Amino acid sequence: MEVKEQVCRKLDKCHDRGYIAKGDVSSLTPYFTVPKGDGDVRVIFGTKSDLNKALWAPPFMLSTLTFLLRAVEPGTWMADIDIGEMFYNFPLEEAIQVCCGVDLRPYLPNITTWERWT
Repeated sequence: MEVKEQVCRKLDKCHDRGYIAKGDVSSLTPYFTVPKGDGDVRVIFGTKSDLNKALWAPPFMLSTLTFLLRAVEPGTWMADIDIGEMFYNFPLEEAIQVCCGVDLRPYLPNITTWERWT
């Protein structure tokens, strides 16, 4: 599958789930892709504004191997949890959604105007 098709599929999924919706937009969020494994891409969204400085983000502490091994003993269970789409479950305040526009038109032909992250 070509990169454009992969990006279309991912953006369409965000749009269908209501993460991106119609609304007033005063600033666009740029995005680009990076390879993700074999035959897949990750869409990266960034900001050129100081929006990230104003948002609270929960810390995701990454332990060192030494710290992890101190907690492991016989009978210990561990799991690898993929929280890749967890970000989308945190709604943005209505007041800042206007600053979080995204131009889907290059990838989704049914979209005719800028839309915004919700």
